[in-house]
Amino acid sequence: MKGALQKTTRDPTGKSGRAPDAYHLSDDFTSQLDSYLKTKEMKIGYLIDTYIAPNWAGVWKTTFGQLEIVEEGIRYVGTYPGGTIEGKMSETEIDTLVGTWHEGAASGDFEFTMHYGGNSFWGDRYGGDHGRVRSWNGELAKLPGETK
Repeated sequence: MKGALQKTTRDPTGKSGRAPDAYHLSDDFTSQLDSYLKTKEMKIGYLIDTYIAPNWAGVWKTTFGQLEIVEEGIRYVGTYPGGTIEGKMSETEIDTLVGTWHEGAASGDFEFTMHYGGNSFWGDRYGGDHGRVRSWNGELAKLPGETK
């Protein structure tokens, strides 16, 4: 930007005599820079505010049968044929649900990551079957309260 950097030849201490040349940013430039940064801050804030954490509540068609998840405060609980899950949103990934699954005496951990749009997820379950990792994927069948 033309005129952004201006040369100063006066002594910055106020003493008489000539100080070595110094440079500073013009008031016009700093005003424009401040305005630009505030605009960027507002745009970033808008993007953050409009990203809504996924809603895991609903009925899902999954690798392990129909999974019905209900939100209970900050946790999610669910049932599927022969088992249950209990989880919460990951502390590091906003689109990820982590928790434990139980099938009779067998149990382990799971991690689901929501696809963009909230209509499907992919994930894994750990434990049971001698610590084996198995894929656990799902597609939204209906939201809570829907009758389809």
